[in-house]
Amino acid sequence: MSKKKKELSALQASHAVNVGVFLVVIAIMGLAAIFLPKPTVSEYEKRELATFPEFSLESLFSGGYMQELDLWFADTFPAREKFVELAAHSEELRGLRVDDVKIHQSGNTTTTVEPQLPEENTEETLPEKETVEEETPPETEQEETLPPEEQEKNEEQEEPPLAETDEVEGEQRGSVFIYKNMALPMFGGNKAAGQRYAAALAKYQEALDDSVQIYNLIVPSAIEFYLPEKYKNQGLTADEWDNINYIYSQMDPNIKTVDAYTPMKAAADAGEYIYFRTDHHWTVRGAYAAYIAFCQEAGFEPVPLESMERHVIENFVGTLYGQTQDLVLKENPDYVEYFVPPMATETYRYVKNQPYTPYASTIFADYATGGGNTYSVFLHGDLPLTHIKTQANTGRKLVVVKESFGNAFSPFMVSHYDEVFVVDQRYFQLGLIDFIQQNGVTDLLFINNIFAANTDIRINEISRIKYQVFVPPVEEEVEEEPVEEEDSKDKGEQDSDEEDEETKRKDRYDRF
Repeated sequence: MSKKKKELSALQASHAVNVGVFLVVIAIMGLAAIFLPKPTVSEYEKRELATFPEFSLESLFSGGYMQELDLWFADTFPAREKFVELAAHSEELRGLRVDDVKIHQSGNTTTTVEPQLPEENTEETLPEKETVEEETPPETEQEETLPPEEQEKNEEQEEPPLAETDEVEGEQRGSVFIYKNMALPMFGGNKAAGQRYAAALAKYQEALDDSVQIYNLIVPSAIEFYLPEKYKNQGLTADEWDNINYIYSQMDPNIKTVDAYTPMKAAADAGEYIYFRTDHHWTVRGAYAAYIAFCQEAGFEPVPLESMERHVIENFVGTLYGQTQDLVLKENPDYVEYFVPPMATETYRYVKNQPYTPYASTIFADYATGGGNTYSVFLHGDLPLTHIKTQANTGRKLVVVKESFGNAFSPFMVSHYDEVFVVDQRYFQLGLIDFIQQNGVTDLLFINNIFAANTDIRINEISRIKYQVFVPPVEEEVEEEPVEEEDSKDKGEQDSDEEDEETKRKDRYDRF
């Protein structure tokens, strides 16, 4: 065999090996994609992943089934988290960072009314029984519990650094503006939405008249306090102070409006940690500033933070990091504080599709010890209803109607009301007017962040729950095997038991 033929044969063999290796790798990846467990949640992106689509001829012929199947595969292929993280690191190489700021050309610079943030329905799945034993989670090293006398010394704990000067540039990513190491959702409300919000609350005043005192508290967002003036002057975000004042001017005069803006601005100007940098929520210190404003309007004396038991959870990276995937946010995590009021309480929670079934609970979720869901330490997240009984002995009962911002605020209410009912306007399933009247409620507080107060879907939820009727979910019928006829005595006892259970179910409404 000539030298040239030998070289050609060796080259062909090399090509065959390359093709074989490539096919083996593809086959292994294909088998892994089929047989390896599919992730359901992306911790890196802070969201739930696509689920396998349900097949139907209609969805197949419309093309929807194949689109959903493609999305499911794209969300669940092997090592997806690593590839997403690699993509974020590659994206970080674009542009230039000066003084810890990245100058980035965003593909989408449209300001929206409500930022595209994940829904926080952290509702827990509980066993179907009326009560549960309160769990005692294992202790962790991530949570720090401080007695009141040691709090003052620890108030000097280093807070995540915020923007200090206007001598840097910022980056806009969709509806989020990143300035230094803080993500700021941009606001774009309008008067029409504010009018609809005020009108929705006016309907409650009309229904309840003077039997219940209604309060309204709108929470300004972080961008109002931390965005440098030079960016505000460029019109990147609407003026939240003007928007709040306009909504309050449209309120029924019998509804008391709470100015949370002024004490929150004072706290921000003083350097207090009132907003997270990686998450769209306020911190407990921001909620406390609003609590002081509410006490002034409601005639209460605020309980000092120093008299409460302070807890700290480290290494919290929240929703805005999940939305932007900005590595500077990931490298500078937040911490979550919560303060336990000096008041004995008894707490119950109500979960989806079980609005009459109380489960023993706590105000704070001790199991929240870090990670993306750390904000759910307040009230265990977004439950349809949380009922707190106290020993305040003030003769007053409160319903708080809220989205997730109300979670950090509501625990402060236990020092001033005999009972506190925390209603999530997104998930509550009963008629709120009837609920208020049947439980002898004296005060009703609507607390919404400024995006919610300017977003139709949130406004519609407030209107919807006013007179809604709970309809139990339809259970699939299961064919039962025929059974032998029971004697009349046993059948009578069974019917009696069913009637007793129905009576108990109706009575639960009065036991909130």
